[in-house]
Amino acid sequence: MISYPKTPRLEPLDAWSLLVVGALFCLLSNALPAQTDPGGSFKIESVEGAQKPDRDDVDVSEFVVSTKDPNLKELLTEHPSTTHVSFHISPNEKWIYESKSYGSRMNGGQLFKRGDGLKFDAPEADFDAAVWLFFGTEEKIEKSRVPYFAGDSGEGIIDFVAWSRDSNRVLLTLRVGDFDGKRDRGVYLWYLYFDTQAGKFELTDRLRAANKGAWKRWENFGEKRAGKFKELTTAEAVDQSVRSKSQKK
Repeated sequence: MISYPKTPRLEPLDAWSLLVVGALFCLLSNALPAQTDPGGSFKIESVEGAQKPDRDDVDVSEFVVSTKDPNLKELLTEHPSTTHVSFHISPNEKWIYESKSYGSRMNGGQLFKRGDGLKFDAPEADFDAAVWLFFGTEEKIEKSRVPYFAGDSGEGIIDFVAWSRDSNRVLLTLRVGDFDGKRDRGVYLWYLYFDTQAGKFELTDRLRAANKGAWKRWENFGEKRAGKFKELTTAEAVDQSVRSKSQKK
């Protein structure tokens, strides 16, 4: 009869030791949990810098790292640890939308376009300002009256909603109050697209219809009747719009 060697049994103490060792390794390397792209070819890793004596926060570097070869990586962006970020990678893996939380009633974003290899660059230097300028133009509101530009507050929330399946549009929504110094005047869930093909912001008939109630939704926010609005959760593909027009002919 053939005798097979017994597989070593992992005792509870051994498992605990492994967990401790793994935690210590992460702390020593300052690496934070990574986010992987849809196809699994790269991931975004956050690495914290050293603590400086004159600061309460630390600098965080975000790297795009190959999942096949960890030595292949490119710096995506940097930010203080007080800014909380999350990343939304497009289906075709050519775009990254970074959602950034700066503090109370302040949330913005940045869009990155893929170049050679794992390099991503921001085509719009100040994405937040561009978003609120577009909003003001569409709503026919002077720049000085848009809360984001009023004073030095930078108030306003830009939320990521979804990528279109063809990666040609990213759907965003806006929330902001304090128009003309009035706390109860604002918009809630005002939608817009950024068209990655055309390189500009845009509205479609679907978004215009949804935005008609944005000012009223702010007034009713938190009340039962405000919940009757069906929030948009998907983005229209550009080819979908083309097909719709051709079908009408």
